[in-house]
Amino acid sequence: MIIREVVEHDYKAIWDISKNALGYDCDIEAVHNNLNSTLNSNREIIFVAENEDAVVGYIHAEVYSSLLFDKRLINILAFAVAQGRQHCGTGAKLLDAVEKWAVETGVAGIRLNSSCDRVHAHKFYRAKGFNHEKQQIRFVKIFNSEE
Repeated sequence: MIIREVVEHDYKAIWDISKNALGYDCDIEAVHNNLNSTLNSNREIIFVAENEDAVVGYIHAEVYSSLLFDKRLINILAFAVAQGRQHCGTGAKLLDAVEKWAVETGVAGIRLNSSCDRVHAHKFYRAKGFNHEKQQIRFVKIFNSEE
């Protein structure tokens, strides 16, 4: 398995993993368009795990600043490993790649959110050195652009 930066043609695999491993009902063209935007960003990075010429996982991270901290942080925006490839070290290698990028970028740390019911993921994050900071309820307001 290799970990590499994403390229444009990885969008189908990212869409498939997001849909099947995470249950996200995302539009494949939106994934493609958003990936293209990310490829030109100096604040975001996406790493993919590739095994036998197939993408089996990905992690998307961005650098962000907050009024509350004197240093910038990394926010994990998406992190998923294909079903059948979980618990094989794929996620650890992806997270290690982001951690290396974070150190090279000079940020103070990494933040990620994980759904309350993803107990196995929580155990993994703790094993990778993340501390459980707090529990939250996420609110989202979507604007209907057709009105």
